[in-house]
Amino acid sequence: SAKFLVRYLEGLESANQNTIPLKYAVSKIGWRDNSNEFIIPNVSNYRIDMEDEGEVTEAFSVKGDFEKWKETSREIRKEPFARFVLATAFATPLIKIFRNRNFMLYFWGTSGGGKTASMVWALSIWGSPARLMKSFYGTQNGIEKALAFSNDFPIVINEKQVMNGKDKQDLFEQIVYMLEGGRGKLRASKTGLKKTALWRSIG
Repeated sequence: SAKFLVRYLEGLESANQNTIPLKYAVSKIGWRDNSNEFIIPNVSNYRIDMEDEGEVTEAFSVKGDFEKWKETSREIRKEPFARFVLATAFATPLIKIFRNRNFMLYFWGTSGGGKTASMVWALSIWGSPARLMKSFYGTQNGIEKALAFSNDFPIVINEKQVMNGKDKQDLFEQIVYMLEGGRGKLRASKTGLKKTALWRSIG
């Protein structure tokens, strides 16, 4: 009965052209092509039409006290490392404006040194850190999709030690080159080529 439902919905739309409110949608967040508009989910007037099941779009949430956030950030900025991480999270949307290339920061050190805490606070600029932060416990294809969906925003990939696969170093290098290159894998479809994923980001 699917074809009858489609006909009904087409008829419903046609009969209510002047009644149904018009809503524009975008399939990518960040800067719109050939435009000065910057799209942030949950703040934008556009409907975000992405196949992420809310993984990315719902992570851009607004919550808490902005004055308290600024007060805490002033204290955090007294630590050079944390200040640097915070600055990179703010800087990511500027990559397009200044025509710079993607780049990645790699942090390592003893447990409890503040690496994850600094990155969590940096992600709080844009939304829920717990949802925005990604893990190396996943596939290269999954990380590629996350990069494509997070275009013009920073991406934090945590916990390198839980990376899958036998040759973890080789996979890690592939992810680094992919992130820096700003382009996903070339893939074939049944009829030709799939559209290659593109992004601008600081990892």
